[in-house]
Amino acid sequence: MNPPSLSLRSYLETLEEICRPLDRHALRQCILALAKQVRPEDRRVFLQNFRAILPENDHRDAAVAMIEETFLLNEIESIRKEVENRLKSVEEISSRGDSEDKGCRSWPAAERKKILH
Repeated sequence: MNPPSLSLRSYLETLEEICRPLDRHALRQCILALAKQVRPEDRRVFLQNFRAILPENDHRDAAVAMIEETFLLNEIESIRKEVENRLKSVEEISSRGDSEDKGCRSWPAAERKKILH
């Protein structure tokens, strides 16, 4: 099982703490190291997003909002998948009859889909 995901707030606060003491050169090196990790087919998008969020960009606020929206949608999808996996685990335990609570029954698939979608 994957480790639990990090909340957006914790993630951003941790990055802020890491970046705070760094000078320009160190930040540049970090950005370049991250850029090297981007898959070749995603490099144009990375550059577009990076250019869009630079302070001198007139449309920076709109670009940042769009990037944040995409990030949040990905976070929501990740949480949805995590909930779905947990429901499947509960169903597996319930179907094995390992539960001492005999009133515990798996949810019908239609009900599960309605909750998740």
